[in-house]
Amino acid sequence: MGRTLRIVALGLLVSAALAGQQIKIRQLNLTRFPEITAIVSIESGTGAPMPVAVDRMKLYENGRQISEMKVSPAGDFSYPIWSVIVIDKSGSMRGAPLREAKAGAARFVSMMRSIDQAALVEFDTQVSVSRRFDAEKTGLVKQIDAIRVGSDTALLDAIWTATNLFSASTPEKVKMVLALSDGRENRSGHRLDAVIENARRQGVSIYVIGLGNRVDRAMLTRMAERTDANYYPAPRAEELQSIYQRISQLLHAQITLRFRTPFPRDDQWHLLRVEIPFQDSLLTGERLYLSARESKIPTSVLEKIVAQEEQAGKQARRRLLFQDETKTVIVLLLVLGLLVALMVGVIFSRRKRR
Repeated sequence: MGRTLRIVALGLLVSAALAGQQIKIRQLNLTRFPEITAIVSIESGTGAPMPVAVDRMKLYENGRQISEMKVSPAGDFSYPIWSVIVIDKSGSMRGAPLREAKAGAARFVSMMRSIDQAALVEFDTQVSVSRRFDAEKTGLVKQIDAIRVGSDTALLDAIWTATNLFSASTPEKVKMVLALSDGRENRSGHRLDAVIENARRQGVSIYVIGLGNRVDRAMLTRMAERTDANYYPAPRAEELQSIYQRISQLLHAQITLRFRTPFPRDDQWHLLRVEIPFQDSLLTGERLYLSARESKIPTSVLEKIVAQEEQAGKQARRRLLFQDETKTVIVLLLVLGLLVALMVGVIFSRRKRR
């Protein structure tokens, strides 16, 4: 009976993994064009890393398969990760929320490699850069521990400030902001679209943790998704440490994909598509990039392209949702069959004892 229960539990775990697994092309580096480097993340619906067989990966550009490419093994991510940790210290963070946030941020710092660096921004009504980029962990953890509660929430101003810390940095690194907030934006001078555009222009991804049920989830999700990152809901403060750890694990489990494009710089948008077989399905991820030394597209046209890209993404997500629902139904039927078998086994066992 115990073995059957383990099988049922395994079936439920598999169904959960299948429901949300996806490929995200996080970052592209064209500085050595025609050689291109892509940072690829393979993750579950909860934003945790998922192991797959990268040796079966296929890459396409504008529908043409790229036969020669170099893929780093999972766990062998060689790019430096530069992070700005942004912590909300508004009045509502008093007590357990701020204590758990600081503990989670400290855990994130402890998981940094020797090639990684981090900075610290804290905010309430005012935004303060407490520490600029540094690889030294002890001092950064002490600075995090020294954060004290303040007043209101100027989240967008804080992320704007954090993003601008990268302005003088070289492109050969992963650039990300890791922001935590437990309340709605109510003090910033910067607007959401401006913050997103500033991050996209500098190649910075904004990972956001929303603590509790008072956050503007739609705003935080939009900010994360438009900058090739994730939004992580944290209903309770006790979940923060595990979320910070999950984000660190995801970042360090990314894959470096290097290839030589067969296309010239033609001032056109190119579509990259990554495919990896997984069990009985095909995982896919897509990303557009402009093959030009600089953008020559008027803002209005670019906005139209982004809108089309978002619409295509919605359609793709609907298709994936349908596929996921079908897989979930199949798995649930299998689980139901196992439960029936378990009940039959119990009945048979009782009759045998008599």
